[in-house]
Amino acid sequence: MPVAPAAAPVRIAVLGTSAIARSFVEAAGHVPQIAPTVVLSRAQETADAFAAEAASLGTTMAARCDRAAVLADPEVDAVYIASPTTCHEADVLEALDAGKHVLCEKPLALSLASFDRMHDRAREQGLVLMEAARAVHDPAWALIAEALPALGRIWHARFEMCQYSSRYDAVRAGEHRRAFDPAFGHSALSDIGIYTVLPAVQLFGAPERSVSTSQRLESGFDASGAVLLTYPTLSVLCRYSKVNATTTGSTIEGEDATLRIDSVSEPGRIEIERRDGTRETLLDQAPRSVAQSMVHELADFARVVADGAVEHPFARISRDAVAVMERAYSEGTAAS
Repeated sequence: MPVAPAAAPVRIAVLGTSAIARSFVEAAGHVPQIAPTVVLSRAQETADAFAAEAASLGTTMAARCDRAAVLADPEVDAVYIASPTTCHEADVLEALDAGKHVLCEKPLALSLASFDRMHDRAREQGLVLMEAARAVHDPAWALIAEALPALGRIWHARFEMCQYSSRYDAVRAGEHRRAFDPAFGHSALSDIGIYTVLPAVQLFGAPERSVSTSQRLESGFDASGAVLLTYPTLSVLCRYSKVNATTTGSTIEGEDATLRIDSVSEPGRIEIERRDGTRETLLDQAPRSVAQSMVHELADFARVVADGAVEHPFARISRDAVAVMERAYSEGTAAS
């Protein structure tokens, strides 16, 4: 459903031509406050192909391969960064130094030092830097937060994101796939495990401590694992995998009821089951595409930019998640 238009849309340059960048353009078609105007790629042919695909979605974009020219363009207000994770910090800092707001794909950073360098630069420049973590902006999580008191005292939560990767068959056959290469900053934790960590810190804040474990492929790639977050009277198990799938969903368990969530990345069905066996459905909606689930993230970015909210609340959630993942990296859960 389209979001109500604002007076002046944020004109965005898209850095990267991956599948998530294509979903970004598709999502922007439903958010009048966001206007993708140019795609930037290292190869002109790749940029041209992306712009042609955007045109088929009804979005007209210039195709460029001159990064300096794009960043110096006064007709560009912000940059959406969809480059490999290991490039995020350099790309973010370059865009901020050029005077552009930044929306950067998750994970924004793999360490607190990197996260703080980027946010300090954004603060110095008076610009907005936001992580593109779509689950944080999904209204379903606000609905879940509102429902927590009905559970009574909460003792345990389990958030799961176990999804068999479409690229894993090739890896099993001995082929190289960048998505399974830790040299590019990839790990199951940072790629999809983040979807389990984000709701934990969004709902309950930073944990007092965390411990983690993982299983790796022969290449050293973190393929599957779990992070246990502990709070004074609550424990949260975050389980993730790119090499197996699960359909058990996620739960938040209280003394009076349990809340069940079908998917942490795109919640579609949310249900409360009380101790007496009665059930209440809070949400039941059809499955959504990645682009459809990105709409609220883009609307929030446009609002934060319009408000000039350099110190926006989403930064706290992102930073707390980075802290959890960095500790996991230090314990050897994922390659850094």
